[in-house]
Amino acid sequence: MGRGTERVRLWCKVGNTRIEIQGAKYFYEDFQDITGMKVLNDFSGDDNVLNVDGNKAKAYLVQMVAVLSGQFAGGVGTNQQQDDSTRRFTFYCDPEKAEECLLKLRGKDVDPGLGLGSMKIIKVYRPRRRAYA
Repeated sequence: MGRGTERVRLWCKVGNTRIEIQGAKYFYEDFQDITGMKVLNDFSGDDNVLNVDGNKAKAYLVQMVAVLSGQFAGGVGTNQQQDDSTRRFTFYCDPEKAEECLLKLRGKDVDPGLGLGSMKIIKVYRPRRRAYA
């Protein structure tokens, strides 16, 4: 996520735990159904659940990476081959939605704004965990 990216508060419920994180508005608003992360509006809360937010919340969620492909700012007279580029976007999803993210996000268009233009999700994967002894 680059500078200037508008962020929103997001939430989902995992078991009896309500998870809250912040994320890129352009991505999470468009894919609430697929990721299971809902934009937090005036949610009244539930007295019978544990609320977890910030970095602790990420332990309850599944980390995924979307590979975005598209043309960055360029145009007539520029070398098209140089403009075609990919970038990786790390996001989090509800554990019950991880498989759906892998299957349904590929091929979707996203517009991160910032003059980058629309990009297409060409691949979604779950990064390997690194363990150091």
